[in-house]
Amino acid sequence: MAMRGVERGSWVLLGLVCTAWFGCATSPEVLIGPKPRAVLLAPTSVDLRLAEDLRPGAQVINEMIGRLLWEQDVQVNAPPLPEFYELWRQAALAASGDGSAEAAAYNDVAVRALLDGLRAQGVNFDALLIPYLTVRPGTVTGQSVMWDGVARRLPLSFKNRDVAQLVVRRRVEAPCTSLGVVAYGAHGERLFERIGGLEVAKQMWVSDDGKRRGWNDRADLFQDKKVLRDGVEEALEPLLRN
Repeated sequence: MAMRGVERGSWVLLGLVCTAWFGCATSPEVLIGPKPRAVLLAPTSVDLRLAEDLRPGAQVINEMIGRLLWEQDVQVNAPPLPEFYELWRQAALAASGDGSAEAAAYNDVAVRALLDGLRAQGVNFDALLIPYLTVRPGTVTGQSVMWDGVARRLPLSFKNRDVAQLVVRRRVEAPCTSLGVVAYGAHGERLFERIGGLEVAKQMWVSDDGKRRGWNDRADLFQDKKVLRDGVEEALEPLLRN
């Protein structure tokens, strides 16, 4: 029963993410106006198609976002989760007629109704941040991977160094984890949407003769705090002081 609640919450947050990313292709990546001083930070959701790989990083990233904003003298609060999910259901029902997050995903009215409900309950905030984790393709160049504003070293397993270097110089794509952040003002106006690269999600292996290559799972994802912070800073850049 508890797990169903977790998955339901993930669908709720996914619906909010869809509202921003698909309902507003022209939303800015920079913040216009004063920076928020009191932020309501929703739990970090994950792309449910890749939940097994991404779920271990959700709490790590959520805590890192909160810590980074606190260092910027931003007040960070978490929404009361049962009320948050119920308010979204009610907002989706009012906007779409059937109460599903998916049906309201393109409707800004639902987001405004959600925020109105939070304010009516006395929740203090001037911005709502909705973070989520996903996997996106990175471009391999030499032994580096570039995507979403960052560059990382390619995790590589090989025996023949010369052959490995030749293989990775070919233009290939690597699966990479990224943090997306959707920010709304207190009355439902979109403040910004931004995404920052975190880590290369897999380790590339190259056969001894260089004729084959593939990807292995990594056992150390979401453990390198310095690398993760770099990506979180990229995603939160509109909220950070120069």
